[in-house]
Amino acid sequence: MEINKKNYVIENELVRKERVIALLSDLHYTPNMSQDILNSIILDLSAVNPDIICFAGDLINDAKEFGGIRYLIAWLETLSKIAPVCLVKGNHDYLTFDRQAKKWHYYDSNELFAFIADIENVFILEKDKPLFEDEELTISGFDLGKFTEKYYKEHHESNAAFKLYVKPELTNIQGNLDPERLNVLLTHSPRNYFDNLDLKYNILMFGHMHNGAVPSKMLDKIKTNRGIISPHGEIFPRYAHGIVEISENKTGIIASPITTIANKSNHKLVRTLYKPGIQYLNIRKK
Repeated sequence: MEINKKNYVIENELVRKERVIALLSDLHYTPNMSQDILNSIILDLSAVNPDIICFAGDLINDAKEFGGIRYLIAWLETLSKIAPVCLVKGNHDYLTFDRQAKKWHYYDSNELFAFIADIENVFILEKDKPLFEDEELTISGFDLGKFTEKYYKEHHESNAAFKLYVKPELTNIQGNLDPERLNVLLTHSPRNYFDNLDLKYNILMFGHMHNGAVPSKMLDKIKTNRGIISPHGEIFPRYAHGIVEISENKTGIIASPITTIANKSNHKLVRTLYKPGIQYLNIRKK
């Protein structure tokens, strides 16, 4: 299966050792997902052999009714044999769809993610702890936990909600960062981050935006980061895909999704328009 693969070079003065980070996001796993999607990701990662694999949320499509967990666990086990896997949760990892009420609401998915946390070489967010560290790099993670429903569904990712639910936690995390290290943030949604430039991270990695629904073949023809429509319904969202040069030594990456339209990953037209995405971040000294 064809992959929508992007290679980005990120140069930073803090880097001594070159490394490659593979950034994945938005699998939206369901029991009927075609195995060739999972296999194509594994084949491409195996060929590149990155140093670290990061997953920016929405591993599953419904936090309660995911099913077929053995295939998902086996996929993650295979990824973890290629490189360490760092994983944060997205909104779908915390939400389930109530068919009677016809709306999404919070659901505690800790039981599933406890299975995932037991996989060797897979690192899941723990409060006040980095996801991953080596001799010069620290990867921190952030997700909204029990506030997911309020942030995404009640407040629709508003700037006011960002200041209430996101910024205080990020400020607390940043208090423990070493400015002499390359500091990386892995989280789900990029909305509002680029309007809050006091963040101290050198690299910020996101998912969630599904390329703003731009078909894969058109991405290279678009000279900006804009999309067509965002997951929260914004028309022509400003930051929907690609690399964002925030300032000197500060870069954002918005990942293309593995699955663009949840529950439609096997549909012929969807598979034609939207290819599974992988981003390779080649990080080297400036």
